[in-house]
Amino acid sequence: MMLRRMNLPLLIAQILLLVLGLVGVAAGAPEEALDHGLKAVVALIITVLVAQFRPKAFMQLGIWVWLSSLVMLVLVLFIGVGTAESTGTRRWLDFGGPFRFQPSEIAKLGLVLQLASFFARRGVYKKLVSASLMILITTLLILVEPDLGTAVLTFALGVVVMYSAGVRITNIAAFLMFLTMISLPFISIYLERNPYIQERIFGHTERAEVLEQA
Repeated sequence: MMLRRMNLPLLIAQILLLVLGLVGVAAGAPEEALDHGLKAVVALIITVLVAQFRPKAFMQLGIWVWLSSLVMLVLVLFIGVGTAESTGTRRWLDFGGPFRFQPSEIAKLGLVLQLASFFARRGVYKKLVSASLMILITTLLILVEPDLGTAVLTFALGVVVMYSAGVRITNIAAFLMFLTMISLPFISIYLERNPYIQERIFGHTERAEVLEQA
């Protein structure tokens, strides 16, 4: 009964990803393998429980998950913390103990749920500008943490949902071209303020000189 509403291929894919992740952690940091394995089991249990809800329930929660994630993304800019490797960033909300998480991870889920709900209720073309603004607002808040990788992934997820909802590829291409044109003047400024991005890029072309950053 518990597995009746689950998509078996998706469940198998998740299990494979969890196993691969566990193997990677065990190889790189064996002392953390047990903790990671327990988290993987908890994640799998949550998957089974969440799968019991009907899609309509997620559509109703979409707006609240997305808005809550935006509030946390703003909050992390003021009270967020970085890591030992990236002290100049603000990506985590740390409330002590196990209560430490990245709001950007919730934002990715919230954006997908909100866009899916939005297109289902309002149609594809009637509110296309509003949907584009949802993607941009979410992405920009992650970008200023700064977290370029997660920002790019979040933006890509939004575009994929637009395409899946039936938005014409020509409209998506026009949106991307317009966004590229208006962002060009700010790219160099962003890279100058966040040199770690350039270090990662050049780290793959000049490995012998900047192996640590790579």
